[in-house]
Amino acid sequence: MNVKEDENQLSAIARQGSGSACRSLFGGFVKWIMGKEENGSDSLAVQLADEKHWDELVIVIAVVSSRQKETSSTSGMRETVETSLLLQHRAKVVQMFLSQIV
Repeated sequence: MNVKEDENQLSAIARQGSGSACRSLFGGFVKWIMGKEENGSDSLAVQLADEKHWDELVIVIAVVSSRQKETSSTSGMRETVETSLLLQHRAKVVQMFLSQIV
C-alpha cells in the first residue's frame, strides 16, 4: 500500500473502523490491547505468534447473508457493554486472565 505508518499506527487506524479490524492486519495469534485513552487512540493489536505457529489449524468461514447488517458491530457492542452485566463481568475476568499470561 506504500504507507509510511508503522504496524502499530496502522493497527490504531484500523481500530477506529472496528475493534476487531486492528487484529486483521496481522496473521497468526494476535493480542488486542485495550488501551486507556477515551478516544481509543492507544487501542491496537500486537502479533504474538505468526501464521505458521499452528500450521495444522484450518478455519472455515461461511457467509450466510450478503446484505448489510441493521445494527453495526460497533453500536451493537457498545449497547451490549452498557447493558449486559454478564459481559461486563466477562471483560473483567478476561482482562485479569490476560494480564497473568502475557
